[in-house]
Amino acid sequence: MFHQKVPLIFRGESNLLQPRPLHIRIAKEFFLRYLFRKVSAFASIGRSNFEYYRHYGVPEDKICLAPYTVDNVFFQSRAAEACLEAERLRQELDIFDRTVILFSAKFISKKRPLELIEGFYRSGIYSDCVLVFAGDGEMKPSMEKRIDDLGIASSIRFLGFRNQSQMPATYALGDLFVIPSSIDPWGLAVNEAMNLGLPIIASDMVSSARDLIRHGENGWVYPSGAIDSLAACLSEAASLGREGLRVKGQRSLEIISRWGIPETASGILDALGSVT
Repeated sequence: MFHQKVPLIFRGESNLLQPRPLHIRIAKEFFLRYLFRKVSAFASIGRSNFEYYRHYGVPEDKICLAPYTVDNVFFQSRAAEACLEAERLRQELDIFDRTVILFSAKFISKKRPLELIEGFYRSGIYSDCVLVFAGDGEMKPSMEKRIDDLGIASSIRFLGFRNQSQMPATYALGDLFVIPSSIDPWGLAVNEAMNLGLPIIASDMVSSARDLIRHGENGWVYPSGAIDSLAACLSEAASLGREGLRVKGQRSLEIISRWGIPETASGILDALGSVT
């Protein structure tokens, strides 16, 4: 198909964040450099993806930013209703006015829920804050055991699986969103949480952190696996209180409002325009 004369636009989510074995790196060097020479233009989803293309020899002028996005209008238009539902959830979960730290993902190893539990404990904020887990998965028994071993069960809540229609209220429940993944090619949950005005703590292996988190402004980025660093971020965030976190969340909303579907469409049109 690469012998056709029609323009070929390439869009993917690959990056260089995750180290790969030497034989994989060598194979990619040969194959991807050959493949990418056949591509007319590239629609990059963000900074790490842009650097991936550049690493394999793609000229900068062949790459257009077409950001990885969610439907901002969907989430923002449901914010008022979501906040009312979140207040009901606070009462139901016996949280009331405590600061809520939210995790929403599958309970699997690469999402690092145990790392968050450990960081929450080491931060010492569990007397004032509640850690809420939205989701389910194979690691739940080990999570519950670790929580019991640490003696912090009174500061943990499990919401269970939440479908897409319930996610605005889920995010609105939180004062702070944490995504500690050991590898995440993007992390659309970051986009979603920011649309509900949440500041973010993310590991540096979450690709979206490089584009959407301004460290200290609307969140914090820490080295993946560095639990003490995660604990320090949690402690700093908790020290701000709910109102201080709300201010940082407003900055999240400002940033994500310029990173939406119109920007994606514009980037793809730019890529098409560059080859026609």
